[in-house]
Amino acid sequence: MSQQHTHRGKESPADEVRAAISEAAHEAETAAQQALNAAKSRITEGALAYVDGKRAEMAGEVNALSRALDHTADALSDEGFGTAAVITSIGATQISKVADELGDLTFSNALDKASALSRERPALFYGGALAIGLLIGGLAQRSLQGHD
Repeated sequence: MSQQHTHRGKESPADEVRAAISEAAHEAETAAQQALNAAKSRITEGALAYVDGKRAEMAGEVNALSRALDHTADALSDEGFGTAAVITSIGATQISKVADELGDLTFSNALDKASALSRERPALFYGGALAIGLLIGGLAQRSLQGHD
């Protein structure tokens, strides 16, 4: 008989300790994986809520830009600059549509649309990305100036 097995079919105390340690390690690994998954889920939910809040804020800013362009178009029309007024008014309408779409957009839909646009019309995609970057830069600069 070996030293590990003292009786038929019964484990030695060392084997029982190894089995208990193995079971405890497996339980700890399972608990750690569950905690990690829960943390990932909370982080993802928090990030999406933050992005959603910023999206709504940006939609409001874009809507404000549209209203400002509408007022500018009215002023241009009043001053006799009809062609410039029409062009400005068309721009305001298009920007208003963008603001409405931005307000209704979810994060996953935005990614899907951006991906499709980048493949179908890359020049428009990169031009839009540049315009959005300039808009965000302007908003950030204005925000920083407001804190000084």
